[in-house]
Amino acid sequence: MKKKVSAQGLAHLAQMVKHMPGQDAKKVMAGLSQSSPLVASALQGAVFTFDRLMRLDSRSLQVLVRAVDRTTLAMALKGEREELRLKIFSAMTGRGADLLKDEIEDLGLQPAGKVGEAQKAVVAKAEELAARGEIVLPEEAR
Repeated sequence: MKKKVSAQGLAHLAQMVKHMPGQDAKKVMAGLSQSSPLVASALQGAVFTFDRLMRLDSRSLQVLVRAVDRTTLAMALKGEREELRLKIFSAMTGRGADLLKDEIEDLGLQPAGKVGEAQKAVVAKAEELAARGEIVLPEEAR
C-alpha cells in the first residue's frame, strides 16, 4: 500500500535533516532512498534549495555557473533577490555577468512555474556536481 507524504510532513522532515550533522543526514537519506525512493527524492529537493546557492564557496559556485546553461541560469534568477543575483554574478567574468544580466532582462515576465523548473535544474546540477566531487555543498544541505 502506497502512502502519501503531506507537504507539511515533508517540510518538517526537511527541517530535521537540515539540522543533522552531515554524516547522520547522509545515513537518513540513504535509508530513505532504499525504503521509500519517492519520499527521498522529494526530501532531497526540499533540503537543498535554490536559495542555498548563497552558501556555496566561490570555487564551487564558479564550477556550477560554468556547468549550467546560461538560458537556464537566467530563467532561474528571474525575480530572485538582488543579493543572490550579485553572488552569482561575482562567480562570473565581467562579460559573462553582463551577458547574463541582459538575458535576464530580455526574458520579460515569466510564469513562476518556468522559473521554478529552471531553479530545480540548477539545484539538480549542483547535486550532480557534488556527487562527482566537483563542488562542495554547504554542510547543512548534505
